Amino acid sequence: MKVSGDRSLVNLDAYIKNAHNGRALKPSTQQGKGEVPEESVKLSAKARELQKAREIVEATPEIREDQVGRFKREIEAGAYNVKGDKIAEKMLKESLIDAFV
Repeated sequence: MKVSGDRSLVNLDAYIKNAHNGRALKPSTQQGKGEVPEESVKLSAKARELQKAREIVEATPEIREDQVGRFKREIEAGAYNVKGDKIAEKMLKESLIDAFV
């Protein structure tokens, strides 16, 4: 943001006074007779997509109780078969990813 002109110090002073008083800052209209335009932000499609993905991730529980329950039942029944080579492969992949990221 670029601040220029003689009014910048007056606006900064007004901001500091309002901040100390706990009031919302209202833009100064003394500079001109018109209203100060309202600020707005436009998000790109990519930013909206990322925001939606973040909301989904935050809404997803950290522990998936359905999966935990299924594995627990399989282990108790003796039906859960662990393949050591698949576990080792995934551990190596994770290790390599961590090393390069």
